[in-house]
Amino acid sequence: MSSFSAESRALLDMFSQELASTHGRMAGSLRTTLAATIATLLLLILHIPGMMYGVFLIFLVSYETPYLTFKRGLVAISLQCFGAASALCLISVTGDSPLAKVFGIAVCAFIAAFVRSTAVRYIQPLDFAIFAIATFYYFDLGMRVNQAVEMSLWPVAGGVLSVGCKVAIEYIFTRRNPYYDLHREIDARFLALEKIFLLYASNCDTEDLQRQTIQVRNYAFMGQGKMQLLLQEIDERHKADFTREIVPASIPVLARVLDLMAAYAVHHPPGELSIAAREKMNSFGRAIKLMREAEWKQARQQFDSSNTLPSGELVQLENALRTLISFCAAGRNSTEDASDSAERLGLRNQRWLVPDCFSNPEYTLYAFKVSLCATLCNVIYNALAWPGIATAVTTVLVAGLSTSGATNQKLIFRLLGSTLGGVICGLGCIIFVFPYADSALPFLLSIALVTFIAAWVSRSPHFGYIGLQIAFSFYLTVLTDFSAPTQMSPARDRMMGILLAIIVMLLVFRFEKGVDKMQQTFARLLRLQADYLQDSVSDLQDLERQRKAMEFKDQMGHLVKSARGFSELILFEFSSDRAKHTQACEKIEQAMWSSGDLFLSINSWPHGTASANCVRQSQKALENRLRLLAMAMEQKAKSDQPKGNGTELCCEFLLALPPYIENSIAIYQELYMQCSAITAE
Repeated sequence: MSSFSAESRALLDMFSQELASTHGRMAGSLRTTLAATIATLLLLILHIPGMMYGVFLIFLVSYETPYLTFKRGLVAISLQCFGAASALCLISVTGDSPLAKVFGIAVCAFIAAFVRSTAVRYIQPLDFAIFAIATFYYFDLGMRVNQAVEMSLWPVAGGVLSVGCKVAIEYIFTRRNPYYDLHREIDARFLALEKIFLLYASNCDTEDLQRQTIQVRNYAFMGQGKMQLLLQEIDERHKADFTREIVPASIPVLARVLDLMAAYAVHHPPGELSIAAREKMNSFGRAIKLMREAEWKQARQQFDSSNTLPSGELVQLENALRTLISFCAAGRNSTEDASDSAERLGLRNQRWLVPDCFSNPEYTLYAFKVSLCATLCNVIYNALAWPGIATAVTTVLVAGLSTSGATNQKLIFRLLGSTLGGVICGLGCIIFVFPYADSALPFLLSIALVTFIAAWVSRSPHFGYIGLQIAFSFYLTVLTDFSAPTQMSPARDRMMGILLAIIVMLLVFRFEKGVDKMQQTFARLLRLQADYLQDSVSDLQDLERQRKAMEFKDQMGHLVKSARGFSELILFEFSSDRAKHTQACEKIEQAMWSSGDLFLSINSWPHGTASANCVRQSQKALENRLRLLAMAMEQKAKSDQPKGNGTELCCEFLLALPPYIENSIAIYQELYMQCSAITAE
């Protein structure tokens, strides 16, 4: 009970932190509210059917930048048109055959699930699948062909109008430059880190440190989502500034430093630090200050000139800071022709799907399970002649995830959002507001109020899905007709559809634990790193080696992001071993960062020198060891865990090892011991 209470308090504390006011949250929520209210009024005046889909699309394309809002809106509407057109073509060719519609739903669900699980760039396949399945739904209701076609296409027109309102509001009220906004976000985080490091070094008053700790924790909670969006806009609209000034890989490293420092501040009061630890904190603070002043050489010297050796969590902080300095220095010291180099390296032609999307059977199996669940839900609601619970198919598409924690989270958030938006707000307005309204003003004010609440919650990094569900459930309840609604059945049917989807998914899916998925992802990362080393052993040109290194960084970033997602969802796994799984995930995450440090160390080795033979031998030996570690991560039995302590690696080399290779071997030994601790669980 005490453990449950502690976890509940931690969850409530996290929820309150994420709902706190942050820079731009109020303005962004008000812009979304204004756009939704104006769009609702115009849709009512023009009598466009299916207006709830159009108004809700505002939430799906809402970004802090007008350009990205316009771009995502255009992509979403294009996919919706493609989905509806594909369904209409299938119905036209097959003569509205019931079997063909079931087959179409299965195929659309399969495509949406497969693309969503394998995409590395922004793709929203649910827009395609949902509008295709909605078209089949209209024909299942027995509508005439002309009426069904109109009902399929009118929501697209409503989406065009709603997105147009949103884009216009963004361009009218937003005056910003993404390049300067990104620098401001980065500098604010640098300043917060500098202050907390120096406060620890000076053994300051506890109250001052607590205030600064709260600020660092807020930045850690916010994550890197906003900075990544700004990076994307700069990449698309200001390519020269992007390649010359900012390295994308520095953003997750900065987020890593914030996470480490926030965790360190929680467990280490200032009075308990040793003199050596305070000296190390002082060197960290001075290094951050020099980084803000773009003094990269002096920032590196803060670590080289320090006489104190870090220990424990300070080792991870120092390694992350070293990596951050090297990335930032590489970005801001690059030459004017960096954009041309990026073109030669092929960095502008990034892939859309993960490299093993067709060779890894896990993606296909997952997509097949989602397709089966969606098809079963369609058959059930047709067999029951209860079209109101068709939302079960949408629930499967949205909540059908690969781990129990991820699925539980989506379902809990969906139920919570449906209860708040559909039952409390929607039915509350139907019972207590709309019967006494004698004009459209109370109706529009209700739309504006609930939209603002949903927009505020949707800007939460971890709980934003609740805000989306609040908006969707409310609109589904109150925007069913061109007058104030009086029926309660839409909210009831939506809840029953969600429950049907839960039952079907429990029968079809065999959900894996998040820690198992995270361990499998880590094994894939180790194999990927071994493949990179295998390619590097061959005599490659420098440009080709750089291209492969950048490709590996992109793939590594995708895997690390996936693994961290599995770790965060452990909280939603309701089992007695949850605390044990949380500790295991923390160990795996630490090992993944050590793997990243090893890659950065190996990638800095010189090529084409007198020690080239030693470099090749070292790369080959590390490649073999990484493959053995990957095999150990994929095994469950303790007898398959790696043997020894990793020091035997040094015995494989005939030549004396240069310092840069010795440093990489030391990092490998640390990674080796971390993997041994993971497999010993």
